[in-house]
Amino acid sequence: IHICHVTCYEVIEIIQEKRRNGMKISCGLTPHHLLLNNDVLRKKDGLLYKVNPPLREEEDRLRLWSWFIEMTEIGVADTQWIMIESDYAPHGPYKLKPPYPSGIADYSLWAKLLEKLREKRVLEQRINEFFRLNALKIFQHKLKRQQGGG
Repeated sequence: IHICHVTCYEVIEIIQEKRRNGMKISCGLTPHHLLLNNDVLRKKDGLLYKVNPPLREEEDRLRLWSWFIEMTEIGVADTQWIMIESDYAPHGPYKLKPPYPSGIADYSLWAKLLEKLREKRVLEQRINEFFRLNALKIFQHKLKRQQGGG
């Protein structure tokens, strides 16, 4: 099972418990859920940040961010089940018109997340694992089937 777009630490706790009990379960975190809170929705362009699941309170964001930063440390084992994933949705000008579709139409959050991780001195090797390698490991079997490899 893969849980997309985890937005709060309570879900992480459930996933970790299920993993301890032998379930094969992974999850993805998005740059916007790690970097933004629901305060941005009150801004003039707040509809640009309407996403599903929604952005959370700052306390929830900080808890998820702190946990993720802990996971990026070199000594932490068993992090292959965590990846950074996209919620990119190229709505363009339609995003600000009814029915106000959900999704982020801004790739700059990827760069901001990389910047924050580098500020925290996260090693490039670990960044590569969370941004690319873990997804390959998690979905390797599906990629092989789609390419005709089994």
